[in-house]
Amino acid sequence: MIKEIDMRILAITQSKDIIGGANRSFLDVLDALKNIYHHDVIVLSPGEGNFTDELQRMGIEYICADYRQVSFVRMGDLKDPVRYLIATLNDINNLKKACALSKQLKNKEIDIIYINDTTNTIGYYLSKKLRIPYVWHFRGYHSSIRKYMLCERRFRKSNRGLVVAISNAMKEYMVNYRKILPQNIKVIYNGVVNAGVEICQPWEKSIVDGLHCVHCGHLSEAKGQLESIQALAILRDRGYKNIYLHLAGSPLISHGKSYKDILENEVYKYSLQDQVIFEGEVENMGMLREKMQIELMCSVAEPFGRVTVEGMQAGLVVIGCDTGATPEIIQDKINGLIYHRGNTIELADKIEQIYNNHELGNLLSSSAIHTTMVNFTMEENVRQINEVLVQMRK
Repeated sequence: MIKEIDMRILAITQSKDIIGGANRSFLDVLDALKNIYHHDVIVLSPGEGNFTDELQRMGIEYICADYRQVSFVRMGDLKDPVRYLIATLNDINNLKKACALSKQLKNKEIDIIYINDTTNTIGYYLSKKLRIPYVWHFRGYHSSIRKYMLCERRFRKSNRGLVVAISNAMKEYMVNYRKILPQNIKVIYNGVVNAGVEICQPWEKSIVDGLHCVHCGHLSEAKGQLESIQALAILRDRGYKNIYLHLAGSPLISHGKSYKDILENEVYKYSLQDQVIFEGEVENMGMLREKMQIELMCSVAEPFGRVTVEGMQAGLVVIGCDTGATPEIIQDKINGLIYHRGNTIELADKIEQIYNNHELGNLLSSSAIHTTMVNFTMEENVRQINEVLVQMRK
C-alpha cells in the first residue's frame, strides 16, 4: 500500500549545478523526503544543469526561473558601490520573479517552502506572496561577504519562517552578525554520505612507503593549504622525507590569478616538489582516501566541515584547526587532533605524533568512525529536517 503524501514542499536550490557540499547534501535530503517520508517535492532551480539532471534521474519535478544571488563581496575599492547596486537590482529581479511564480504555483497547493540557499531572496518573497511558512537552511558563511540578503530586517521580523544552521558556530554567526533571534534558529548537523568508502583502520598500513596526508577543498586562502605546506616544510627540516601532502581540489581564480600559483611558489620555496602532490578535482575521494592515513582540515572557519566528517568516516586520523565548527566535530585526542590555527609548528607536531605512534592513530581512527555513525548520518539529519518542516507547516 502506498503511503499518502503528507506535504507538498517547494524546495529552492542555490545553483543549477552540483558545486560544493551544500547542493550534494540537498540532493540527499530531497531524496529522503520523497522516498522515506513520502512528501511531494517540487524544486525551483535558477536554470538547467547537472543538478537538474540529477533531479530528473531521481524522478523529482522541477521548475526553472532566473533568480539571482543578492550578496556581494566588499573589496574596499571604487567598485563597491557598483557591487551593491547589482545586488540591489538582483533583489528587485527576485521580487518580480516571485510575483510571477506565485501565480503559477497557486494551483500546486504548496504547504511549505524549504530554502537551501544563503544568498538569494526568492524563497522569502514566495513565502510572502503565497502566505505559507518557510524553512531557510543556511549552510555557509564568509567573512568577506558584507551583505547576504538585502531584506534582512524584514526577515528578522517575520514570524512565518525558521532558520536551520548546520552548527553552533553557524548559529553564533547568524545571531552576532545577521542579528537573527536565537529562538528562530535550529541547529541540525549535516548528514554525510561518503560514497565508495570501505576502509577500516587504514592507518594500520605500514608506512614504509611514507605517511600520506590529504587536504581537500578548493585551492584558496580560506581553505588553509599554505599552513599544511608550511607544516610539511617543518617536518622535512626535522628529517621526515617520506611524509607526503596530497592537495585535492581545483583552484579558485582571484583578481585574474589562480591560487594554485601561490601554492606552487610555496612548494618551490621549501623544495617540496617531491612531497606535495596536486591531485586536482578528484571524482572519487573514496579511492584517494584508501591511500591516505591523515586528513588535514586547516580552513579559516568551516561552518560545518563535510570534509572533516568524510575523513573520519573513512577511518583517517583527522587533524583540524580550532576555528568554525571543526571543534564541534573533533574532540581533541578522542576522535582526532586539534591545533591552533596559524600555528604550523603545532600542526607539524600533531602529524609527527601520528607518524610515530600507531597505537594512538588506531585509537583515534576507531573513535572517529564510531562518532560519525552516531552523530552525522543522513537518517538522523533528514529526520530532524522533516520534524522541523512538519512543525512549521502546522
